[in-house]
Amino acid sequence: TIVANGYIYVLGGCTVDQGSCTSNAVTLGSTYYASINSAGSISSWTAGTVFPTIATVAQTRGAIAATILENHIYVMGGSGNCGALGVYSNECAEVFYATIPANGGALSAWTTSGNPVPAASRRAAATSYNGYIYYTWGNTTTGLANKVYYATAGNGANGAWSTNTNNMTESLNLHAVHAYAGYIYVAGGYNGTINPLPVEYAQINANGSIGVFTNTSSMTGGRDGPSLFVHKGYLYVVGGYNGTPTYFSSIEYAVVNSDGTLGSFSTLPNGLSSGGRRLAGNGGVYNDRFYVA
Repeated sequence: TIVANGYIYVLGGCTVDQGSCTSNAVTLGSTYYASINSAGSISSWTAGTVFPTIATVAQTRGAIAATILENHIYVMGGSGNCGALGVYSNECAEVFYATIPANGGALSAWTTSGNPVPAASRRAAATSYNGYIYYTWGNTTTGLANKVYYATAGNGANGAWSTNTNNMTESLNLHAVHAYAGYIYVAGGYNGTINPLPVEYAQINANGSIGVFTNTSSMTGGRDGPSLFVHKGYLYVVGGYNGTPTYFSSIEYAVVNSDGTLGSFSTLPNGLSSGGRRLAGNGGVYNDRFYVA
């Protein structure tokens, strides 16, 4: 889910739960968008532009990473009908991008970047900051990984990817990342054994590289696939799943200190709406309201 210019966008996905998303028949290449009304409600949904075709093969993607930078949306990795072979793959490497109109609404046609992510992966996470997009590995063809990559972007296609010298402290999938005020934050996810409680953070350098990752405050409960955002100086962790199986509707939050550390986490009295417990993925803020789909 991406929120921009008064619209909410839902990109790709699967028609079944993530554990069963293992074939082209259940991964999607479609996108949908809806306007956000002045009172905060959502208008009716409209089918948008589909993911691009590569050598006559229509691309589908579940378990993607997505982010927005300036007036472009970037979709990275995932699983589905990857590349020109026309067969399902658990891990894809392509990067797609589309332009968001200044007044919102239908996205432009999707384009395949000439710079795919350095290695195919799914259940990864992405964010953007100061002219760069960041891709943090999830599941790769050889298992979980903690690599971080960054590339210039914003004015169309992303540039060549650089491998960050400093890795995340945990090898994760289904985690969430968000960049804010010169720092990058990693929350939630699964390391193959447990859902780690601490949130990782690192400083973002002027050249786009990221410093050493360090653990800061711990969430009250570990969770796969949460949404993560910062608003008015507070970091929020929304929804998710803990594998028991329990889907969360709860929302945790902590103050962001000037040195990038977090205060102690608390749980908001009001979580997601009834029936809203979910493995949430991306989301976004518009007019002091948070949206997740």
